[in-house]
Amino acid sequence: MAREIRGIARPGGEAIYRPPPDATASGAPDTEGAPLARAARISTAAAQASLDDDGFALETQVLEQLVRKWGDFADHYREAIRAARDIASAQEPGLDFASVGHAEKVRASGAELQLALEERLGYCVDMRDRLRAALGGYVGAEDEAAAETARMGALE
Repeated sequence: MAREIRGIARPGGEAIYRPPPDATASGAPDTEGAPLARAARISTAAAQASLDDDGFALETQVLEQLVRKWGDFADHYREAIRAARDIASAQEPGLDFASVGHAEKVRASGAELQLALEERLGYCVDMRDRLRAALGGYVGAEDEAAAETARMGALE
């Protein structure tokens, strides 16, 4: 099995991954190939940047792209959940003891897989919705600023 990554990783929480204080970068696996991890890092960095400042950390186009990306992730998880349902409903090929026992294990594994995928789907949908809300707030702030500027221009 691959090396264990110590830390906290939980969907629906504040951060996707919070390394322990003694974690070193040399022991961490390369996650550049994992699009979900990259999108999560971008989203987490954007959230932290917006907390550090009173303004928005991303441009509208970037927020729109992230909304689409998290929506795509959610779609992929929906497809995987459909496949997990097939695994969870696997039937034994015969009535012998080994076939029945193996099918029971496969069904249990499929059910656990389905639960895990549904949890991840919920996380992706939540991130998409959060970014949509941020995008709406951004557009609303831009419209408000434009109206204020127009009003100030009319007063001069």
